[in-house]
Amino acid sequence: MSKVNLTEYAESDITIRDINCIYIQRMTCAWKHTSTFESYHRLVFIGEGDFTASIDGQTMHVKKHDLLYIPKNARYQSSSLSVPFCHTTILFDFAQSDRNSYPFSYLYTLKSPEKFMQMFDDILNVWLYRSFGYKLKTKMLLYDILRNMLMEQMIQGNMLHSYNTIQAAMQFIDRNYDKEYINVEELAKMCGITPTHFTRVFKGIYMTTPVKYINKLRIDRAIELLEHTTLTVNEIAEQTGFSDTSYFSKMFKKLLGKSPLHYRQEM
Repeated sequence: MSKVNLTEYAESDITIRDINCIYIQRMTCAWKHTSTFESYHRLVFIGEGDFTASIDGQTMHVKKHDLLYIPKNARYQSSSLSVPFCHTTILFDFAQSDRNSYPFSYLYTLKSPEKFMQMFDDILNVWLYRSFGYKLKTKMLLYDILRNMLMEQMIQGNMLHSYNTIQAAMQFIDRNYDKEYINVEELAKMCGITPTHFTRVFKGIYMTTPVKYINKLRIDRAIELLEHTTLTVNEIAEQTGFSDTSYFSKMFKKLLGKSPLHYRQEM
């Protein structure tokens, strides 16, 4: 499972059903975790120290600033190689029951560990503080962690060429997703490929369509504006690239289960 062909998952998507626990643990003496079957999916970011881990018989050396993914129902055991040791762990579950639905490697030697360190700090703080809406916020942050894991996997694997093919369009999306209209045909033109080819490559990398990806970015930004500004729903729709407020409300409710106004009223 060290190398995964992400194109096999292009027609599927990832849905987080539940987050069971997020915690940080520090140890100053040697330890050993005996073999057990995992009842949740587990993400472990190593803040300090190193250890050996075995997942379904595959043994690996996990070091400081590595990220370990242990699938649900996998047989897992580990033992320390150095102290002190510190890790942040997320226990969660996907909606899909088939463990083969998840295109993740076990071990990530991260190219950008500082980014992941910040994301794990953010999700831990939201979980511990438990302000209103913390369950929704932790799910959003976990989706972002999983998205960045796939990016790391893609860059390190055999999909780097695919990413380079659409890199210009992705940079444009990152800078302009909150603008009123982003045309897939124009995105494809930036990359010198057909719209059909662009959509196929995009789905192979991000496991969703360009339109759904852009709408998710817009809704995430809308949530920030609802929580931290007094802008009206109409103004937020306009500032996040939705020219039609009713469409904005429809997409918001589809992703979060409630309207923007209802979301703000419950804050």
